Amino acid sequence: MVDAVEDGCGPSIAAAAAAAAGRAATRQSLREFWHKLHHDGLLPPSTDLEWLTETATLVAHAETYLLIGKTIGWDRDTYRSWLETTWHRLATSSAPSS
Repeated sequence: MVDAVEDGCGPSIAAAAAAAAGRAATRQSLREFWHKLHHDGLLPPSTDLEWLTETATLVAHAETYLLIGKTIGWDRDTYRSWLETTWHRLATSSAPSS
């Protein structure tokens, strides 16, 4: 490990590992969040929790925030407002279609 840090590979490997851990933690946190809302009766009984979790996770990732900032130019407050609206729309339309 020391050799990797000295030759310049260490920080990028560590950063990649930290980013992967962050993405996994975000996904798990959002899975718990949506499942608890469903359990508490705050989502329709027929909600497709897998779809809702995966879709909500994609729009909440740091990479999505950075991409939107670079491509559309939104600031943090605009992104936050969009994310709230998007999650609300996802939650109210997440029943599986027949």
